[in-house]
Amino acid sequence: MEYIESKGLDHHPLYLLFHGTGGDEYDLLGLMALLDEKAGYLSFRGEVNEHGLLRFFKRIRPGVFDEQDLIERTSRYMNELQNLLDQKKVPEQAAVALGYSNGANFIASLLYHNEKRIQKAVLLHPMVPYQSIKPNDLKGLDVFIGAGSNDPICPYNEALQLKKDLEDAGAEVTLFTSDQGHSITDLELQAAKTWLAK
Repeated sequence: MEYIESKGLDHHPLYLLFHGTGGDEYDLLGLMALLDEKAGYLSFRGEVNEHGLLRFFKRIRPGVFDEQDLIERTSRYMNELQNLLDQKKVPEQAAVALGYSNGANFIASLLYHNEKRIQKAVLLHPMVPYQSIKPNDLKGLDVFIGAGSNDPICPYNEALQLKKDLEDAGAEVTLFTSDQGHSITDLELQAAKTWLAK
């Protein structure tokens, strides 16, 4: 588990950052400056190298995840994350997870496996992480999903299904849709910032 960190001011949440395919632990720092520049963060680096592109888990081909690999990496990450947050004295349900694309999918996997350290999650252009697993017992979890109606990489119907799965498990989900593709838009970020401030 490789990461960089920054200590934020008191009374601001700790963010857990997960980049998209081909990114690294520095990719989402610009978003943090826009969303909550006074918050602390742990920004993680994907451990899977796919032809030079870093990811958090393997895939069989674009759009088709290696679910067994995702299960194994999620389980290991949950254990290591628990230890890491304990060391930093972060209380349960006090972290905000923020991820884009592959990173958002990895956060979704953590949620499907009931990661209890996450209070809020911002998933930018995610997909449903599993065909074989549904989440449960997510009451008290708040999720923001940012999706592009014309996203060629993370189809819009995936965002809709993910919203339904999370809501069926008890989470409160806000879906923001932009008439765009896979890129994160300014309107999307502003909507996420407003949602986080509530």
